[in-house]
Amino acid sequence: MLSRFEPTALRTFIITTLSIIVFPVMTYYIASYLTSDFLPSNQIIISGFSAVFAVHIVIGCFLFKVYKDEIVKNK
Repeated sequence: MLSRFEPTALRTFIITTLSIIVFPVMTYYIASYLTSDFLPSNQIIISGFSAVFAVHIVIGCFLFKVYKDEIVKNK
């Protein structure tokens, strides 16, 4: 089935999966706490947008790492 197993791919997958779960949730609660004083009516919207933005950052970092690894592997 699998001719070879790369532990770096599994490690990258686990780190990315944990980052996609932890980073947006943490960003949501931090943004919610920071906006509770001066924008209480828009608190959920701002927190939600910041969590979505955090997911995009994690996915972008993952794609950059995969692209960089492919360039190194092809040299």
